[in-house]
Amino acid sequence: MMVQYATARRLRAVNDSYQQEAEVLLQLGIGRPTIARAMQVARRNGASIEQELIASGSIDADSYYASLARGLRLPFLSAIDSSLVNDDKALDSSFCRLAASGWTTSAKACWRSCRKPETW
Repeated sequence: MMVQYATARRLRAVNDSYQQEAEVLLQLGIGRPTIARAMQVARRNGASIEQELIASGSIDADSYYASLARGLRLPFLSAIDSSLVNDDKALDSSFCRLAASGWTTSAKACWRSCRKPETW
């Protein structure tokens, strides 16, 4: 009984996160049918609606992120000058300690996506 309750809570949280993401996408002007299709695929693939919209070509990544930045009143840069990025081995070791301390799977996936490809 306790396992069923925990599973139901987890499913509700996932559905809530998809719904929250869908509401933001609607505010950005993306159509409801487009969002609904991407949400179905995202649920099946364990991805975000945003990831599915971009992967399918339904939205252009630069246009999407520019729109998102505009909504947050932030500047948008389509590319970042690599000289402005500070990479430090100490940062990587901090991630390793956190990963070993019980990060969730999604947090670990995020961490992997932030690392340099040669460290995968």
